[in-house]
Amino acid sequence: MTKWQSIDTAPKDGTEIIGCFIGLWGYENEHITKYGPFTIAWNGRVWAPSWDDSEVLESVTDFGSSYKDTPLQPTHWIPMPKMPSREEFIRDYK
Repeated sequence: MTKWQSIDTAPKDGTEIIGCFIGLWGYENEHITKYGPFTIAWNGRVWAPSWDDSEVLESVTDFGSSYKDTPLQPTHWIPMPKMPSREEFIRDYK
């Protein structure tokens, strides 16, 4: 398993990656906020959802869903996993 890395090290060539946002807040940073994971890509100016600028789901409750505003400000990233080959797909779904 690849470890999460600082977003500063992420590729900025349009490669789709998995990103997340983690932030600390409150007195002595006792609270943490987490968004993600979500698929993102650098669009030449900002990190954006990699699915045609669609919204990124932030939370789902009994009262409905909320979405993270874009552009996103991820703090960490990992590479996308490799898609299964045709042979792996057939083997796993027979």
